[in-house]
Amino acid sequence: MITPLYGSEGPMRVAGFMSGSGTNIVKLIEHELQHLGAYSIEVLFTDKPTKSKTEEIASKYKIPWLGLPYIGFFNELGLDHKDPNNTFLFYKRVHSMLRPFDVHAIALGGYMRIVPASFLGAFPLTVNVHPADLAIRNVNGGRRYTGDDAVSLVMADRLATIRSTTHLMTSEVDGGPLLLCSAPMQLDYGRTPAENQSSLKEAGDWKIFPLTLEMIATRRFARDETGLVHLDGTPIPDGKKLEEL
Repeated sequence: MITPLYGSEGPMRVAGFMSGSGTNIVKLIEHELQHLGAYSIEVLFTDKPTKSKTEEIASKYKIPWLGLPYIGFFNELGLDHKDPNNTFLFYKRVHSMLRPFDVHAIALGGYMRIVPASFLGAFPLTVNVHPADLAIRNVNGGRRYTGDDAVSLVMADRLATIRSTTHLMTSEVDGGPLLLCSAPMQLDYGRTPAENQSSLKEAGDWKIFPLTLEMIATRRFARDETGLVHLDGTPIPDGKKLEEL
């Protein structure tokens, strides 16, 4: 038996999380405005209220926003923000801040904090977009291109192309079930990893991130009792490449 990732009535209510420019979140909002009915960005959240563009984006699109400075939160409590044992306290507060918005899903668009299992237990439908093909494995079977420096790792391996991947979040960094993988983008080895990643946002993230949310909201993605993700009734252990849709 397979169960849709989203099974509630009406549009899927989404909270967009961001730490910086929020360009991926903007694309979610723009897609929502062009395809009314599938999902709705109900609120924005940032861990960097004074350094991100959250307030600017929220004002432009008339969306409520929430901010809780990560380091400032722990400083007020007299706790070390680098201690992973304290992380749950921050997300306990975030959870309470989100409660009035009754969101079904979290979309991480350039959100640069690790999300703990305690928060994912409350919001299991948390979707991330990652700047590499997470289906590529090491010889030991682990995912090869994870973490913040994924593009650098891909370039160090001298691959010709790179893809973006959307996936469900788990407590393992970039380890959750894969959903969509973008079309391949040619890497330019005359450019820095950051410059290639910027191009990949436009060629990859901006195409598959909104589409992933729409496909979840329209119940095309489901999971079976083992946790394996299915698309339109067919299992996709390595996600689905955009060109195969």
